[in-house]
Amino acid sequence: MQLCVDSHIGMSYRYGMAKLSDLVRTVADLTGAPLSSVTVVGRVLREAGFVASKGRGRGGANMGSRDTAHLLLGVITLGDTTKAAEIVSGLQAALARGARARIGNTSQYFTGDEAYYYFPRIANGSVVDTLEDILSRLRPSDELKSRTSIFEYDVARDGEPNWRLCVDGQTPHSLAIKASNMGSWQITLAIDFENSAALDLDFSVGEPVAYLPGGKPRMLQMNVMHAPIIEGVVRCIRDEPPRQWPESEG
Repeated sequence: MQLCVDSHIGMSYRYGMAKLSDLVRTVADLTGAPLSSVTVVGRVLREAGFVASKGRGRGGANMGSRDTAHLLLGVITLGDTTKAAEIVSGLQAALARGARARIGNTSQYFTGDEAYYYFPRIANGSVVDTLEDILSRLRPSDELKSRTSIFEYDVARDGEPNWRLCVDGQTPHSLAIKASNMGSWQITLAIDFENSAALDLDFSVGEPVAYLPGGKPRMLQMNVMHAPIIEGVVRCIRDEPPRQWPESEG
């Protein structure tokens, strides 16, 4: 088992022995997408170098956060499974356009360079780079920590929030991915943090990209990849057991 240390926050992350086939099966199970379609996506991405390749079957490469980021984006934005590599390549140019930070009832929207300035730890490049970073730091747990007093942040009482401290400096515990295609891909990473702060980080491809599929969506195309899906995939690549949900929550 490989041990990876994130020097920014002093935490260690263990990655298990999940292979591409494990990751593909987990994504298909969690999203309800056809296993055959997700398998094609994984194969196409591997052949294009977007997923680690080393042998076959149980001798294949272990999956990490970047492999996972590529597969998730390939699945959520697809209309044509054979175009997965072209889509992921195009999304390398999808840069942060804006970010809405929230603490309780206090929120502020930042655009362009402001988003990068206030959230350099998160808005650190393309949507692929940022997604990889968040997946590597995501800390899902069976019992989320209780909300701290920051949830009751009051501007009149506490002054303007230090967004870097309240958001960028925190550990993410929940992530959802929202995608839409309005001539070019628009993607939002909705991130919740352990201190109850949240951030919606918006990305877009500046100009329409010809090879991004348009027209009528097919079965595999999804609008939202909810937080439990992301958590399940992260647990897969870290070789952690699935969350034990209470019976009342299904």
